[in-house]
Parts: sequence; structure tokens; C-alpha cells
Amino acid sequence: MEEEQAFKRSRNTDEMVELWILLQSKNAGAVIGKRGKNIKALRTDYNASVSVPDSSGPERILSISADIETIGEILKKIIPILEEGLQLPSPTATSQLPLESDAVECLNYQHYKGSDFDCEMRLLIHQSLAGGIIGVKGAKIKELRENTQTTIKLFQECCPHSTDRVVLIGGKPDRVVECIKIILDLISESPIKGRAQPYDPNFYDET
Repeated sequence: MEEEQAFKRSRNTDEMVELWILLQSKNAGAVIGKRGKNIKALRTDYNASVSVPDSSGPERILSISADIETIGEILKKIIPILEEGLQLPSPTATSQLPLESDAVECLNYQHYKGSDFDCEMRLLIHQSLAGGIIGVKGAKIKELRENTQTTIKLFQECCPHSTDRVVLIGGKPDRVVECIKIILDLISESPIKGRAQPYDPNFYDET
């Protein structure tokens, strides 16, 4: 815990940063909620910018703009929603309620399930920031894995038609959130180098 406390002391908690999370389109509805109820609540409760733009493909991007501590709190709300969304039946032509409606009340999901389950989050980062996460001879990413007790995989290839790479983080929700906060702190201190072409999920490629 000493590492976490030292990290929290060193962070500028008021600095606004932006986080991009890659979602499966079928789970985006659970985050948005019926008539946007869930996403509106997140924006209001945390005074943050939260959006999930439409996409014609199987992926969508969840964008959150706030200070790092607030992003962490929002993720703690969203992760259980996503886990619940994975277990909900897909809507059919005979369904009485769409997926979004089934998941409307999932914002309080963690209160009865707790956080004793494994989850995975896929972050999007500019390719020039990858080195800061990996560190010299992989020292930084190894330290991150050990200190947060998470699995971290940094994909070699950029997403189609973009300069973004995926960072896959797995583990218990609280650990995953702490890892994401540390990564945000690391990359917020590093300027992006070279051309920046954010990933557009409409360019999703199965290969």
C-alpha cells in the first residue's frame, strides 16, 4: 500500500485528463442506460464529461474527461455495469424491454455483488506513450503488475487506421482502477510525439 500512498501524494489531482476505453457495442447500452439515464447520472454526479459515440461496428469508445481521482470513481461505477451487461440476455424481437432498460438500475450493482470478481478493461493510448508504460527493459510494466496485482498486456499493433494501441488490464475491479489511474498519471506527464490519429471504431477489422 505504500506505493499507492506515495503515488497519491505525488499526483496533481486537479489536472484534467481524458481516458478512452474500448467497449463492445453490445455492452455500451448498459453504460448509457434507458433514455441515457445512467450516463446522465454519471455526468451530473461527478461533474465530468462522459460519452459513448455511436458506431456501426462491434466496438464503441467510452470517453471520460475529468481529474484522475474522479475518473477512478466513475470506473468503479461502470465496471460492475459492464459485468452485469455481459450476463444480460440479448434483446430479441419478442423482448418486452431492450438491453438498456434491463441495466438501468445497475449503477448500484456493486453494492450487492461486491468487487470480488475479475474484470478486463481495454484502454486506448497513443503509440508514442507506450514506452513510458513499459519502461526500460520492461521494468515499469513489471512494477505496475506487481504493485497493482493486475495483468497488463500492451498490444504491439495499432488499431486499424489509427495511432492508438490497446492496453488490456485484468484483475479485481479496485486493482484495475488503481492501475488505470497510475497509467493516466504516467502518460499525462508525457507529450504525444508524432502524428495523432485516434481510433475510429467504424474501421473495426476482424483480422
